[in-house]
Amino acid sequence: MPTPTETLAAALDALTADGDPTAAAALDRWEPQDWREALLDLPLDEHGYYDRFHRHQRAEIERLWTWWTGTRDHRHTPETVGLLGLYLLTVTAVHCSERARFHGETTVTYTCGDTQVTAAHLSTELVADPRVRDALKTLYDPAATGPAPQDTLDQWALIDFDTLRFHRHGTTSIILYGKSADPKKSRRTEFALKCIVYPYQRLPAIADATRTYADRFDTFIPDDAPLVVVWASHDNWILQDFLTGQTLAERLRTRPRTEPRPRKTAIRPIDIAELDLLGNALLYALADLVRLGYRHEDLSPSNIIVQDFGSTARMRFIDLGVNHLHTRTLPGESYGEAVYVAPEVRKGGHGDDQADLYSLGRLLLAISGSGLGPDGSLPDHTYVLSTGMARLLEDLVDADPDRRLLVTPIEPPEAPESAQGRNRIDQIRELFQREMEVIREAARLEPEGAMERLKDLLPGSGTVSRQGRIMRVRQRQAAAMRDQGRTADVSRLRQAQRLRRWAWGAAFLLWGTAALVATWWLEDLGIGWQAKWIEVVNIALAEAGSDFDFFAAMRMDGYVVPDPWGNLPARLVGFSFALVNARLYLNLFAEISPLSSLPRRGRQRFLTYATEFGLRSMAVLPSLCVILPTLVQSDWWPLATQIGLVWTAAVFSVFIAFERDIHRRARTAGLSTVPEGEFPPGRLARWRPTLVIYCVPVLGIGTLIMLDLVQDELVYASFVSLINLSIYYFKSAGADAPRVRTELSRAFLAAERLDRLDARDAGQSGRRMQTRGQRSMPWADSRSRIARRPEVRASSASGANPSRS
Repeated sequence: MPTPTETLAAALDALTADGDPTAAAALDRWEPQDWREALLDLPLDEHGYYDRFHRHQRAEIERLWTWWTGTRDHRHTPETVGLLGLYLLTVTAVHCSERARFHGETTVTYTCGDTQVTAAHLSTELVADPRVRDALKTLYDPAATGPAPQDTLDQWALIDFDTLRFHRHGTTSIILYGKSADPKKSRRTEFALKCIVYPYQRLPAIADATRTYADRFDTFIPDDAPLVVVWASHDNWILQDFLTGQTLAERLRTRPRTEPRPRKTAIRPIDIAELDLLGNALLYALADLVRLGYRHEDLSPSNIIVQDFGSTARMRFIDLGVNHLHTRTLPGESYGEAVYVAPEVRKGGHGDDQADLYSLGRLLLAISGSGLGPDGSLPDHTYVLSTGMARLLEDLVDADPDRRLLVTPIEPPEAPESAQGRNRIDQIRELFQREMEVIREAARLEPEGAMERLKDLLPGSGTVSRQGRIMRVRQRQAAAMRDQGRTADVSRLRQAQRLRRWAWGAAFLLWGTAALVATWWLEDLGIGWQAKWIEVVNIALAEAGSDFDFFAAMRMDGYVVPDPWGNLPARLVGFSFALVNARLYLNLFAEISPLSSLPRRGRQRFLTYATEFGLRSMAVLPSLCVILPTLVQSDWWPLATQIGLVWTAAVFSVFIAFERDIHRRARTAGLSTVPEGEFPPGRLARWRPTLVIYCVPVLGIGTLIMLDLVQDELVYASFVSLINLSIYYFKSAGADAPRVRTELSRAFLAAERLDRLDARDAGQSGRRMQTRGQRSMPWADSRSRIARRPEVRASSASGANPSRS
């Protein structure tokens, strides 16, 4: 005797092809239970469908839709036609789930004749048919599918099935919109009915989670809570409030975006306003969810409803609980919304609070317009945007749940008096808001328009004021935290302030160096222009009643000003180096540091301090190599050029050694946020050969000039200036700067994570040693307990021997 599935397959052949008509007629004699068995037995994937029916699932859907929209015969009862429509709705939902989970397709399209139809349109038309709605009512009726509590039966009876409309596809479900048949007895007039697609109902984990959903979330939930209120649930459906608004997935898909050119990927633009708006809304909602005592366990864009109110937004969560289909994905790279699920959930089928942290990090990345790389590392532009934001995201998306929030300063829950009712999501939100404030300020100061971008190429163009404004933002943040008595992140804010002060001072020094060379050059040309700071010095000397020429006194014998031709080589080289130094430090090295609040030892300590010294020296030593030949002796410019280039090559070699040491240790420790191979994009290692090749002629020809063996100083100076401007000013310190900054930031953050990991492991090892020691010497533990007793302390203080009772 054929199974219901075989009978149904033969009937479909008869309907849509040249099959046996008697097979189609058998469907009219089916009971609802026969349809349930046939639908439950459907394969869950395309390959299984082909193996069972020898027909591709997509082709089957197109064939059935052509039959549904064509001229159907009237030999079947309306009930059978409605159930066939429900079958088509079910197969379409399974196919959409397959395409989304394994192929990343968000919109599935079918070709029926000469027309294209989307799965959403097909489903909308099917649910709009009253015969299909009657079939839904029959096959999902809780009274017919198993024992159900009276409250569940009452809620089902309140559904007005004539108002049901298709809303969207879920991973394992079809979500319908409807209205209550008796609004006075219902919580709300509108509701959402989540119908679990029949083939997925045979998975025990999904069936159990659906059946108990209302019980697990049947608590008092205020209207402004981030959790949608559930009315009732049964084995194969959930009835809950209908929420207006887009899902986060829909919002991310429909927002305008500019695809960056390949070479601009390190500085790809992001919508900072969108990240600020949606990121804060997400963190507020998740913190409120934690306060209610829940965790999501399936925090993905399609399970978040975004309610936009213009300048503000609110997020609501739906479909809480583990999506058990994600545990059925094959090992390897995930697709679709499985990428938002923590690795331990995909592997073990259960999650905890740490799993929501991983999903939170992935969602913030998605809102910023990117995602993790295949190796688990953050995209390059994250580090360019903000080192602090990159640190937070790395701390959220680590593949190891025990290494999440490893470096983020979170006040422990065992100190509620200091937490002041804040949970850790609140603290993450505060850190996110601090970093967003800096990002907004930096973005506000970015040049806009062709003329402003051209002006930005000039040295010192707004750099001093820009660094000063961002520095004041950090100062306000540190002061606010001190006033609130929150010290968890004060040390990191102090370091950020220190780096900002260095950046501000370096911007002033580098800008002053360029202004100095320009002033002396103009003086050589007989143009009476002076920079403001030189005017200040002259005015101060004049008011003091002194006719002392400060700058003339600094010049050595033989250094004549003005001398346009004699000083031209020194001015050319000095001005080109001043331009390069200003861009190099401010674009690459400002605001980043390898220093850690935890101690390092041996080679790690040496490389750390050498790298820090090299970073800060790049703001001072290159400027001195320009200032001294300009103020003291112009003939020193060949030697100053050699010193500056050799020092830069040495500093870059220290950077590379630090990077490689950290990368080796990070890969050994298994940090998932550190990519394989090297810290991308690996620009420093590619720079070094070019810099060494550049040093060879500079050392050779420069030495010959200083020995008066070569007289073509102007040709050599022009050669050096041309290389400085063409290669180092526009390319190395310009186009390549974000990539080098990304590379160094990755290394510094990885070193910080390794410090925290080593400290945590050392603490755990120490506690284990202490525990073993107490077990081996129980008398020591008892003696320590006796010593802590008040009467023993008192007797000991009086000089008497403690007595044992």
